Amino acid sequence: GTAIVCLGVAAFRKRKRNIKPIRYSIETVQQLAGVTYNYNTMVRPELRLSDELQYGFVAQEVEKVLPELVHPAIDPYGEEDDFVVMNYDGIIPVLTEAIKEQQEIMDDQQVTIEEQELRLDQQQGFMEEQQTVIDQQQGIIAKQQLAIDQLLNRLQEVESTLGIQSDVPAN
Repeated sequence: GTAIVCLGVAAFRKRKRNIKPIRYSIETVQQLAGVTYNYNTMVRPELRLSDELQYGFVAQEVEKVLPELVHPAIDPYGEEDDFVVMNYDGIIPVLTEAIKEQQEIMDDQQVTIEEQELRLDQQQGFMEEQQTVIDQQQGIIAKQQLAIDQLLNRLQEVESTLGIQSDVPAN
């Protein structure tokens, strides 16, 4: 016959009850401290644990944040009274929800950035329009000043011809 080996946990909805969404996952993840470590191979050399760098968590620290994932266990060698095991797979849904929360925050921030860029573009356009108006006004003022100067010169000429002294300032 054929043997089927399944390594995993039953994930069918019908086999679960009291299903609730995971809340505050970002805050939870921020309290977790991922670490690198090496097994102390000198303590139990017969276990033949790898001396290579490992990535993980310290169960006692995770227990403070996610106590449901850390369980007391019997040390198979009877040497430790506070022996615990940790359900690493249980962290995956928390991390998944934290990523989703972060993505939602980033999406909201992107919308805000795009709205601010639009407002900035609008303000830049308004400023350019105002600069055009200012430039036009300065052109009009320059022409008016030239006309005033010409009129003053003409007035001075007329007064000089008539022999009248005026309070009009000379240019």
